[in-house]
Amino acid sequence: MATNESIETAVGMPQLDFATFPNQAFWLLVFVTILFFMVKILIMPRMEETLTNRRKLIEEDLQEAEILRNKAREIKETISVELDASRTHAAEMARNARDQVKKNTRDALSEIDIKVKEMVEESAKRIEALRKSADKEVDLISKQISKEIVKKILL
Repeated sequence: MATNESIETAVGMPQLDFATFPNQAFWLLVFVTILFFMVKILIMPRMEETLTNRRKLIEEDLQEAEILRNKAREIKETISVELDASRTHAAEMARNARDQVKKNTRDALSEIDIKVKEMVEESAKRIEALRKSADKEVDLISKQISKEIVKKILL
């Protein structure tokens, strides 16, 4: 029994026993080979398919983004052209409105000038009529006063 105990104590851990190395190497080789084929046959094609699909989606998204960017540029150019045309049209409208206001102002001033001339002429006629009327009254009053002055002087 002493020999059995010495063999068991000399062996220690069974994984480190050199007598079991060929068996362990065989199973390691079998396990690694099975694992390799599982990865190669099952996992890698799925990963390839996933990566291919992702690349395809990314390329499609990039193409769509390029198309949208081109459309956005076209829209921006169209808006710029329309905005410039609108600004030009607005400037033209403002210039026309300003010209119209100037014309209306000139017309109104000429009408006012005509009315002022008419009023001045009418006022001049009234003043002339009032002056004539005042001259008649002054003549009449002066005749009456002169008669009374002569009476007072003679009396």
